[in-house]
Amino acid sequence: MLKIYKDTFSETPIEQIWKELRFFLDIDLSINHIKILQNIDKSIFLKHIKNIKKQASQIGFCIKQAEEYFISSKNVSLATRPLLLYYGVTSLSKALTLLKFNGAYSIDQLRVNDKHNHHGLELLKDFTSISNFNLEPRDFFSKLKCRLHLHPIDHIPWGHYPLVYKSLICDSISYPIKYDFEGSSISGDGRGLQNCADIPDIIKFKGHVFNTFTLMNNLPDLYNIMTQFNYKMNLFPGDMYMHKLKHIGIKADGKIISESYTDTFHFLIRCITNNEKNDFITICSQSNQNIKFLDVGPYNLHGIFKISYEMPSESKFYIPDLVDDIHGKIYFIYKVDNYLPEISSHLILLFIFGMLSRYHPDIWMNIISKNIKVAEIIDSLLNIIYRKFPNLILNQMTLTKNYIHV
Repeated sequence: MLKIYKDTFSETPIEQIWKELRFFLDIDLSINHIKILQNIDKSIFLKHIKNIKKQASQIGFCIKQAEEYFISSKNVSLATRPLLLYYGVTSLSKALTLLKFNGAYSIDQLRVNDKHNHHGLELLKDFTSISNFNLEPRDFFSKLKCRLHLHPIDHIPWGHYPLVYKSLICDSISYPIKYDFEGSSISGDGRGLQNCADIPDIIKFKGHVFNTFTLMNNLPDLYNIMTQFNYKMNLFPGDMYMHKLKHIGIKADGKIISESYTDTFHFLIRCITNNEKNDFITICSQSNQNIKFLDVGPYNLHGIFKISYEMPSESKFYIPDLVDDIHGKIYFIYKVDNYLPEISSHLILLFIFGMLSRYHPDIWMNIISKNIKVAEIIDSLLNIIYRKFPNLILNQMTLTKNYIHV
């Protein structure tokens, strides 16, 4: 998971994100990150220093190209914007795989060995039957599908997308913490990090069909526009906070003899129907029976989980799966089996829209010019990816939850 929370104020958040990414153009900085993320000790480093420097330089190449693709995508219309953004996210995610994987996955070695020379995804052609370009957005997006590309002999996921997917670690959400000390007026405030949903093995998706509409229903930054069309998301808006109480045992002479802690997590789930409440409670109880839920009125649910311990530890326990939007607003994931990490969802969606605009312009140009609702939803999605994807990659590359905002 991400280890650090970094709150950065900037009048130009997008430019600030790219500034942070451009630091990886510095060879020595990239080398240090490679050593950390690949757990390279001194002897291995000295043995492979030439190749590690080469790989560090390739990271810089990819980031530089990615930024120019992103900038170029702002200067064109929907006619070609998905394709430019797809090239941008491909280059930027290539920088991530170069950082995470050893020299066998450098650009030149993959080329020499003819490995993973594929998008890693295959577009399905259900959309070719579209003749009515005024269909509802749900019906259009549901026809846009793809699946994993498999190696022709080994039948394992193969290509760029699987490599990116395998490089990912869980993203995190940040939540407020209130600190109190038993028997004292001393208190404080802080922030904690909590994993988003676990990332399943990519083999789970072998043969799976990725549906554009389903993927979009998992993106927190699309929540407002999708619910505007009365589409049910796989997310519930809400909040999470934690109260940490420190207990101190003291002798008559003032000597501390014991310390313990009680953490109380609060989950506030909104816009949830009665049937969904029952499902959500059942799902959570299967993983943690100690979460107590209170029905606090129509469309609201309050979950409480309390844990006590003597020493701070990294003990694992289940809390409801969460994700956040670019502003830090928290959403609870309804059915985690339908959820993919945002980076992978962004890649799939841009692959589909990019290939559609590039190789099927008759369908693409008709739909974006004749169907305003579809065009505006796609435009919103592209704006979200333009703003958020570089931030998500920065998080992965630095093992930091970077909250960069005005």
